[in-house]
Amino acid sequence: MSLGSIFLIDDNPSNLDLLAGILRERGYTVRMAPNGKLGLNAIKARIPDLVMLDVTMPEMDGYSVCEILKSDEKTRDIPVIFISALDETIDKVRAFEVGGVDYVTKPFRAEEVLARLETQLRISRLQKELQRTNAQLEEQRKQLLEANQKLLELDAVKAKFTAMLVHDLKSPLAVVKASLEMFELSKEVAQVLEEQQMLQLIEVSRRSIEKIFRLIQDVLEVFKSDLQDVQLEKQLINPLPMLREVLEEFRLAGARMNITVVDEIDPVLPMIKADCKQVERVLGNLLSNALKFTPTGGQIAIKAAVEENNNLVFLVIAISDTGVGIPASFLPFIFDPYRQVEGAGKKSSGVGLGLAIAKRIIEAHGGQITVESEPNVGSTFKVWLPVA
Repeated sequence: MSLGSIFLIDDNPSNLDLLAGILRERGYTVRMAPNGKLGLNAIKARIPDLVMLDVTMPEMDGYSVCEILKSDEKTRDIPVIFISALDETIDKVRAFEVGGVDYVTKPFRAEEVLARLETQLRISRLQKELQRTNAQLEEQRKQLLEANQKLLELDAVKAKFTAMLVHDLKSPLAVVKASLEMFELSKEVAQVLEEQQMLQLIEVSRRSIEKIFRLIQDVLEVFKSDLQDVQLEKQLINPLPMLREVLEEFRLAGARMNITVVDEIDPVLPMIKADCKQVERVLGNLLSNALKFTPTGGQIAIKAAVEENNNLVFLVIAISDTGVGIPASFLPFIFDPYRQVEGAGKKSSGVGLGLAIAKRIIEAHGGQITVESEPNVGSTFKVWLPVA
């Protein structure tokens, strides 16, 4: 195994042969050139670990060769040792000024040349290792800065999420509080309230408490799913009855809003292994959003068919609408529980955890949810479930 690659430049063939023999015997790989021009071309073609060159050469002296090497980004880090018969201090100073790392005077002793060469190779390797370490540290520093910035952004997003959550809880709690205050009125004032009014207060309070409960359940579910703890009760099911039931439910809801719900479900579908209630929940959320963001007179289509992707077979349930659509800037984090997405020209109200939970439920089934949308044209959500 070679100890390193050394390139020699000298116009004296005897000097080249002598020095090459010493280095090869020691275990180095040696290449040579009889002048500076040839040497530069060969060095640039294949970078050596170290260059040793004579000072006095015709056409281009060693100083000029070294200056050219040091001016090129590709070769400037190669250590250069001058080896010359010139013994004046001014010659040695000039060698160091142009970028040389050492200077050996001819006639030389093999032990001295090897010792100086090995020292410079060791220094060069340490410098390269230091540069690699510094580059790694700089990369780690950048990654830490990016991670810190992302944490700051996440903290800001979560703070906003918390504020919205508190706001969403505050409204129904205020309703319950007001109702309780009515019940706590004196007997004389309470008698003024008719039975129907009392029943209405109770019903309003009940709905408010249910809203609070659902919101808390959603938050807990997102937290549990972040910990990879999505609980499913999978069974082998025929998805067709489930899809028909969901379709009819939302067809009636659409009719009340003058929105047409179109059936594009294939009459024959394969069996899937799934938690039926959870899949119904996902589809219900997607259809509720479609109704919410589709204007009067619009249309929603439910399509179900088999598709193949990457040699895997999926039942793909697509819910398309002619609603306001979603701006492209919101699509990357539409399933993020801590961000709020707006439709084109229409804000979403509340913390809106439905899509985040839907994504976690479908991924727990081994599937995925995708979305395509265009503002003022509509959106299509696709649920991909593996076929049993």
